[in-house]
Amino acid sequence: MRIQFELDYGSVFDLLGEPGMIHCGQVFSGPEGIELVCDNVMEKRAADASVLVDFVVTATGTVAGGIVANWLWGKLGCRARRVSIDRIEIESSESGFKKVVIEKLKFEE
Repeated sequence: MRIQFELDYGSVFDLLGEPGMIHCGQVFSGPEGIELVCDNVMEKRAADASVLVDFVVTATGTVAGGIVANWLWGKLGCRARRVSIDRIEIESSESGFKKVVIEKLKFEE
């Protein structure tokens, strides 16, 4: 599953716990074998500077979709200005986000 978050510039580094620049191919590990692989980082230069970060989300088949959704929301989604999953913009609310993530993961199994 591909997921894109639009975040405030400082939030990206604060939330992922990594100092300095995030780079393509960088892997962030989550609970129960969840991995976020950074696929693209694009800065938007404007008064309200933000960063678009694309991730490929992988999880082992034994991880429940709810665990993945909760971890992603807690880590990034709660601060996102905009969220897209597989190039479709989704509702930026906790319930809307979790519903789409769980459905996508069920479909991929």
